[in-house]
Amino acid sequence: MQQDVQGNSWRILENYTGLVTIGTLMALAAGTINGVATNAIVFDRVSHLTGRVNNMLRDLWTNPWHGLLVVGIIYIFVLGTFLGGKLLPRLGLTRSLLVSIVPLVLVCVLLYVSQVTATPKDMYFPVRYLMAYLLALAMGLQNSVTSQTPLGRTTHFTGDLTDMGLAFAGHRWRQAGYIFSKHLGFACGGFAGFLLSRSLAEYVGIALATGLLVAIVLFAAHLSPARIHP
Repeated sequence: MQQDVQGNSWRILENYTGLVTIGTLMALAAGTINGVATNAIVFDRVSHLTGRVNNMLRDLWTNPWHGLLVVGIIYIFVLGTFLGGKLLPRLGLTRSLLVSIVPLVLVCVLLYVSQVTATPKDMYFPVRYLMAYLLALAMGLQNSVTSQTPLGRTTHFTGDLTDMGLAFAGHRWRQAGYIFSKHLGFACGGFAGFLLSRSLAEYVGIALATGLLVAIVLFAAHLSPARIHP
């Protein structure tokens, strides 16, 4: 009896060009989501957390409402990474990444329904917390799943930039080039998120980045058919 086996990686990632293309586009999408969130929705980053951890206790002391937002972002991101660790062995790469799309779709719906656009950054209301936590959950999930594959990190780059410097020092040019490409993709995404937040409704910016993620996942899965085991 034969059955499809949902792998924990995509065959396209075995090719360097495929790896660079998929990794860079996923970083672009994550950077766009982070850019829109930072500039128009949460007014704080939802995908890389070094600065959040640095400010966590300060914010809890000086501005408890913002401190609660920051603490939630940090630990909901961690929850996302936990879920990613549980999901990948069970669902495989494609389905696990599609699960990470669900919180992003919910954010789009909340933005559209609640009409909480252009609200001052010093206003703290339940839907703002909910959207921040959903965005952090999605970013943690994506980063956890990709970190368990050759893609590596795709939502933040402190560790990756360290690895890039070490790769250059060790003359590992392909590794350094891949990390730089992801880094550039995330930076371009951040700029795209800034522009989108200035020109379109916030839910449109998140929806465009979410659509890009879905397209990347389905495209990579299409080029990497499941292996058949007896």
